[in-house]
Amino acid sequence: MTSRWNALDQEFRQRFHLSADLHRRASQVLGTASQPRTGPGLFPVAAARTAGSHKWTIDGHELIDYCMSHNSLVLGHSPPVVAQAVAAQIGRGVALDYYQELEVRWAELVLQACPWAGLAKMTGSLAEAVMVALRLARAYTGRRRIVKFLGHAHGWPEELSSQSPADLGLGEASTMSTIPTDVAALEHELRSNDVAAVIMEPVGALWGACPLPSGFLDDLRRLTQRYGTLLVLDEAVTGFRLAPGGASEFFSVTPELAVHAGSACGGVACGAVVGMADIMEALARSPALAQAPVGYRAQLSAWNPNPVALAGAIAALEVLNTGVPQRQATRQAEGLRQDLNQVLVDLDLRGCAYGVGCIVHVYLSPDFPGASGNAAAITQVPQERLLQGGAELAEPLRKAMLLQGCDFRWSGNLVSAAHIDEDIRRTIAAFHTAVERLRREGIQ
Repeated sequence: MTSRWNALDQEFRQRFHLSADLHRRASQVLGTASQPRTGPGLFPVAAARTAGSHKWTIDGHELIDYCMSHNSLVLGHSPPVVAQAVAAQIGRGVALDYYQELEVRWAELVLQACPWAGLAKMTGSLAEAVMVALRLARAYTGRRRIVKFLGHAHGWPEELSSQSPADLGLGEASTMSTIPTDVAALEHELRSNDVAAVIMEPVGALWGACPLPSGFLDDLRRLTQRYGTLLVLDEAVTGFRLAPGGASEFFSVTPELAVHAGSACGGVACGAVVGMADIMEALARSPALAQAPVGYRAQLSAWNPNPVALAGAIAALEVLNTGVPQRQATRQAEGLRQDLNQVLVDLDLRGCAYGVGCIVHVYLSPDFPGASGNAAAITQVPQERLLQGGAELAEPLRKAMLLQGCDFRWSGNLVSAAHIDEDIRRTIAAFHTAVERLRREGIQ
C-alpha cells in the first residue's frame, strides 16, 4: 500500500481495532488462507451479529452489508421464516438416517424452480456438488476431460481451483483445460471429442465482474450440443438469485447439470446438484464402475443431506420460488447502479458501476476507456484488469466505504430482498463521500 493512503489506513485500523486484533489471532491458529478477499493492510471486519441487510461488528459499528455471507443470502441475514424453521428442526434432530420427508420436499421445491431438471441431490458444500457433477459427467459420457474458463471460480476441488494444472503441481497430464471465453478456443477444445463437460459461471468470471462476450452463452450451448459435451452451470451465486430458476431461467439456457451453494438452502451450509434424470443416475448404472465401492457410485455421506439445512432450505425456497424477492432485490440493485454511476459523472471520476440482476460491481481506474459512469464501456476493459478491479483503488475503496458504514467491495456486491430504499440512499451518500476522499488523498 503506497504512502498516499496512510491516513486512510490509520483511520481504518483505529476504527476496527478489535477486528484487526482478531485477524492477528486468527492468523496464528487458523492461517491466513482462511481469510478470503484480504490483502496487505486489509483485514476482515468481524461481525458479532446480523439481521436483514445489516451487520454489527465486534468493534461496535453497524454496517449495511453487501457481502451477504459470501453470496449465500438472497433473503438477507437471519430471515425469521428460515431462523424459526432451523430452530424447530434442531429440537427434532440434527442427524437422521436414510430418506427424510424433508429431503423429498426440498427436492420437489428445487425441481419446481428448475423444470428442465429431473432430479436434485443435496451435498455438504459447493465443492462437493462440483465434484459430484464432474463425476456424473465423466460417468455419463465415458470421457475424462473437463473445460473451464479463465477466472471462473468453482469452489475448492483442486483441479478447478487454479488457472492451470501446473499451478498446483498436477502436471500437464491433468484432465482439466482452462481457456479464455472465446468461441474459437472453445471449439478447438471440443473438436477432439474427449471433453465430458464444460463448467462455467453463467454471468462471467467473479460473479460477472468480467462479463461474457455478447452471445457467448448461446454459442457455448450450441457447440457443446454439437460435440456431445455436457454443460454444467455453476449457480453458486446466480441460483435462486437472478430468478427462481437462476441463470438458466434468466438467460433462457438449458444445461444438463447445475451446481448450487447456500442460496439453495436459505443460507444454511450446503450445496446441491441438479440435473437431467438419466445423467443424475449415471453413477449407479455405469458398467465401468460396477466393481467400485458403493460410496463412489451412490454419493453417500453422513451429512448428505443435513436435516437442519433441509428445514432452512424448504422455508427459504417456499418464498424464493414466488419470484417476489428476486424482483425486489433487482429493482434496488438497478437503482443503486444508476445512482453510483451518477456520482461518478458528478465527480468526473473514470469508472462505472455495472452488473446483472441484483449483483453490483464497481470499476474505478484512470484507464477506464469510456466516459464516467458509462457501464457499456466495461466490455472494453481487458479481462486481467477486471479480475483485479482496477487493483490500485479496490482496497482503498473497500476501506473508505467501511469507514462510511457500508461493507461494499469493488466486485460481487449482492443486493438482497432485505435491502430497503433507506439502505440504498445511505449507500449512495457513503459512496459519494468515499470516492471524494480517494480523489482528495490519492487518485491520480
